[in-house]
Amino acid sequence: MRGALERLAAELALPRLAGDVSRLEEHTEGMRRAAAAEDVDAQARHGVAFHREIVRAAGNAFLITNWESLAVELWTHLSLTRVRTGLHENARDHEPIIEAFRRRDPDVGRLLQLHILGYAHEPIGAS
Repeated sequence: MRGALERLAAELALPRLAGDVSRLEEHTEGMRRAAAAEDVDAQARHGVAFHREIVRAAGNAFLITNWESLAVELWTHLSLTRVRTGLHENARDHEPIIEAFRRRDPDVGRLLQLHILGYAHEPIGAS
């Protein structure tokens, strides 16, 4: 469900975010700093804020309300503590999404959905 919502949100947000990805970059930099400090809580906050920025940029109240109901904070924290992906890798995984917005790539929604599904398919407790 989250992947589908964010895919649509990214497609709707593309015109708005293509001109200014600075907020996405700020959150990715926050994820990098959190990784360097091995601060899982800060990384989760910045990761959620990154995705929330995209959903809000879509300008669709239905998407925002439904995305907020998914307990994204909880699932993000769980994936960072229970999935094999390291904090540095997680921060880097967001960079192609920023670049896709910057390039006005019409496939940005699919890229974001694959990003989310990649974490959903990692086995919990595999670390």
